[in-house]
Amino acid sequence: MIDKIMIKRHIVISPFEEVELNKKQILDQKKQLLRQMRKHVYCGLMPSKISGVGVFTIRDIPAGIDPFQEPEDIKWIPFSKKELTKIHPNVLQMIRELYVFSDGAYWIPVQCIQTFCIVQFLNHSKNPNLTIDKDGEIIVTKRKIKEGEELTVNYRSYDDEAEEKIKQKN
Repeated sequence: MIDKIMIKRHIVISPFEEVELNKKQILDQKKQLLRQMRKHVYCGLMPSKISGVGVFTIRDIPAGIDPFQEPEDIKWIPFSKKELTKIHPNVLQMIRELYVFSDGAYWIPVQCIQTFCIVQFLNHSKNPNLTIDKDGEIIVTKRKIKEGEELTVNYRSYDDEAEEKIKQKN
């Protein structure tokens, strides 16, 4: 049950706008988030034996599903290397490490790089338990994955800078 005491007038601030939410909108968003947490949250971050931090299952994941279902309102914006030339070198390095470079651009969420998606912590494997769909947009489990397993993907299947990222991690 949703705590009705917590439903007051709230203002949600994003980098681009302030939105005032009424009680019904807050209740609807809470219900949606609770549904998401019950049905679609499968992963967490943990230290990895492969490299640094990795994505691990926190419960069993069936074969053939997307364990990273994102809300539909997340927007990814392409940035060419040229557009990022005046970015601080450390920020640029973080962008290179965390975001996919494809079709001549780094794809960064509109929410900015301070907000991250757990997918950014997937480690590379030649024998991954995840695969990328034919459009290169959806990650799908190749088999049933048991609680506690690290999720991996073959970087070469979707990232044009895969070789550089694989070398950095090794």
